[in-house]
Amino acid sequence: MKIAFVTPYYDPQDIRRGSGTFYYMSRELERQGCEVEYYGPIDAPEPFSTRVLRFITKRILRKRYLTYLDPAVAHSLGKELQKQLEGSSVDLVLTNDPGVAAGLEVEMPVVYYSDVMLPAVISKESISKIVPYADIPILALKYYKKTIRQCLENVRLCVFPAQWLQDEALKLGAKPEKIRIIPFGANIPDPGASAVESRDFFRNAAENKVRLLFVGVDWHRKGGDIALQTAELLKEQGLDVTLDLVGVNIDDLPSYVRCHGLLRKNNPEDWQLMDQLYRESDVFIFPSRSEGSAIVPREAAAYGLPTLAYRIEGVMSSIADGKSGVLLPPGTGAERFAREITDWLDHPERYKSLSLGAREFFEVNANWAGISERLIQELIGLMETYNK
Repeated sequence: MKIAFVTPYYDPQDIRRGSGTFYYMSRELERQGCEVEYYGPIDAPEPFSTRVLRFITKRILRKRYLTYLDPAVAHSLGKELQKQLEGSSVDLVLTNDPGVAAGLEVEMPVVYYSDVMLPAVISKESISKIVPYADIPILALKYYKKTIRQCLENVRLCVFPAQWLQDEALKLGAKPEKIRIIPFGANIPDPGASAVESRDFFRNAAENKVRLLFVGVDWHRKGGDIALQTAELLKEQGLDVTLDLVGVNIDDLPSYVRCHGLLRKNNPEDWQLMDQLYRESDVFIFPSRSEGSAIVPREAAAYGLPTLAYRIEGVMSSIADGKSGVLLPPGTGAERFAREITDWLDHPERYKSLSLGAREFFEVNANWAGISERLIQELIGLMETYNK
């Protein structure tokens, strides 16, 4: 099978982009026998209307404008990609971009695999609960729905990594027979089952020590404040606490909090440190307030590192509650996070069960080898139907 792999705003072979999701996906597709042609970035003319709307939104309204969801941009991207595909012998197009899927007009099947989705009902409440679009004007989001609807109509197959994405797509008119749910994988090399066996939690529990790990660039949305407050509470209880922060640079932190900044997976030194943090931490704390489909809890699971997080859309598909981690009610304060961690310290057998469950979750639900195999089977079925 020959696939046109399209990421219009960046090079899909760049591990630094898109959290590495489409880098790992494409590499695994190749490893399993698919022939992949890469398209991206795509230099398409930007419509005048887009420039005007972005200027008004940013300069006058002081809000963000999502150019990639603009219907006029979708049309422009589609036309440019159509030109690039002329003469190609690919069997299908696989893209993570709703604009490409909406604007491309070709005979071959187009497949959309992404966590980009809008709620069917656009309101302040819906956009704050489901996706981090709270700083986007309501009228703009309603305008973007035209792109999403066209994407859902044009494609032969929609693959979503989380249930909530399918639910919203169905409300927007997607045909159920087009939709599949296949989760994203962990965007790291598999550390192997030995990462679980080498955990020091039992020793740490006996010494009242606990190491917390937080990973996130958007400090507030990812719940960095809750992670820091949790560490403070545990410290006040007399525990020997260490909190490692990855993805941010924050000043004036207490001595037990270590800030590592942004660590890049394509940098050997950065990755060596990241790998060490995953191996040596006891708890992955992830109090994110909104997600499309969270990746980092899946990466933690590969190491058998249990996650504490909120029970929100976009996270529930990344953590098996009570098996690979614990999901707490949204809005729960740091006191509840701290209480859960002290319970693990008091009952290390429970922690061991979660650690083993995390690794099992990775092997079944977050390993790109198995996920890509499922995706390929869906693509083969699509092509068989298409060629009849």
